[in-house]
Amino acid sequence: MGTRYVMALLSLSLIACNNQERHSEKETTQEQTSDFFWKADSLGEVYFEHSTMLLPVKFETEIQDSGNYYLSFYPGHNINHLYYNFAQHIGKVISNKDSTSHSNFEINDVSGCLGNILFDSVTFLVLKRPSGVSDSIVGEVSLDFFTGNHVLINFRDQAIHLYDDLSAWSGYDFQPYEIYLNHKIILPVSINKAKYLFLF
Repeated sequence: MGTRYVMALLSLSLIACNNQERHSEKETTQEQTSDFFWKADSLGEVYFEHSTMLLPVKFETEIQDSGNYYLSFYPGHNINHLYYNFAQHIGKVISNKDSTSHSNFEINDVSGCLGNILFDSVTFLVLKRPSGVSDSIVGEVSLDFFTGNHVLINFRDQAIHLYDDLSAWSGYDFQPYEIYLNHKIILPVSINKAKYLFLF
């Protein structure tokens, strides 16, 4: 099986996937890259080895311990947040009672990197850590976190890449995608000339 990719175009709200190696690594400029790691989990009695993508994150603010930290990556979500017990160690958590979002608290001017993908002066919502979530997982990000870029998810090499333009991907056929109610991406898939919808 060839390389498996998913590319999301945030500016155009499109997504494409292809299993054929029609582009080599050297044909593209992958300057902004982050590895990701799979977190396993169970849903009821069903065990999923590849449940959640974890992105290693470093923050500019100096933290007393030198542990490794991760952000859960949920492509279908539309909010980016840190967990309260971690956020208070890297900045000032402020109240925003006028907010219409999922939280009345936020932290501003957060800078750092995911691999060599830099982020600067970002505002995160601040939420309570869900029960059972490891202390090394300090928050969640969605595709909205990378707005303004084209996001390539390389499942074979477990990495995400950001692109400014799609000149290297002109041979691909991009199709619209939708977001399901539970924040799952719906992909249009053609099988034997029939079209189906798959949850991503």
